[in-house]
Amino acid sequence: FTHVMDAYQENTGKMGDFHVMCNYDVTTHIANAINIAGTTDVDAVRDALAENDFDSISGTYSMSEIGDAERYTQPATIIDGQFAPYHPESK
Repeated sequence: FTHVMDAYQENTGKMGDFHVMCNYDVTTHIANAINIAGTTDVDAVRDALAENDFDSISGTYSMSEIGDAERYTQPATIIDGQFAPYHPESK
């Protein structure tokens, strides 16, 4: 995670955010699917996305039967540059 945010800040002069992380993940997923498919053919890339799970900086993504991206989400915080589950203290 920190390598993505550091590179973003170095190249843009701005702090990264949730949107930077999501865009990085999506771009990485598509690149991985192209590599798996061995082509940029739309149908082959779609099939590679549908048939493989992809690990990313924000979790593991998979595709549903109708082509929606699925990812387990949980509130998180960042500790020492790494995502960690967020557990608010009980009152």
